[in-house]
Amino acid sequence: MKDSDTKQRLLAAGLELFTGKGFAGASTREIVERAGVTKPVLYYHFSSKEDLYRVLIEEDFARFNRALEEIAAGPGTPPEKLIRVADYNFEHCRKHPEEVKLTLMALYRGDTFAPEVDIVPPAYSSIEIIAGIFREGIVAGIFREADPMKLSLFLMSVLHGQMMVIIKGAKGMPVARPEEIIRVFLEGIAER
Repeated sequence: MKDSDTKQRLLAAGLELFTGKGFAGASTREIVERAGVTKPVLYYHFSSKEDLYRVLIEEDFARFNRALEEIAAGPGTPPEKLIRVADYNFEHCRKHPEEVKLTLMALYRGDTFAPEVDIVPPAYSSIEIIAGIFREGIVAGIFREADPMKLSLFLMSVLHGQMMVIIKGAKGMPVARPEEIIRVFLEGIAER
């Protein structure tokens, strides 16, 4: 068995247990049993349970930011790119709900027993990448003059609300299409 396979099994076991039981409820014994390894193998790959938790969050943010960079650098108008950003967020929730749940828990400190993870740098990167799309639209005259960082934060707040609805599968709560969200965000709701 390759080291990378073992590490992936440990990450998968940690993810499942941290999101299912919380950080404090997930013991190292359960993690290694779920991964089919021993504690020394866990400590070969990670310095501690806290390290495993931190790596899970950092890797999810890294994947997310790479996807955002591809969208921002890709073809299309700024509104089309923003739709793709929203679409990616929702697809990521549907395909990897546990990863998103853990990252949102760390972001909003939803598990008070979990170790503090410095999420400011990767979260700032996410916001800055989206702000770049807004800057592109402002320069092109598509969007009116506004602070791109604030616009990015506003949009991410809306997207996070919808992501929580997707992850929770909240019955009766509407999930808007990415196009709807961006249209309302860009056009507003006031009568003209």
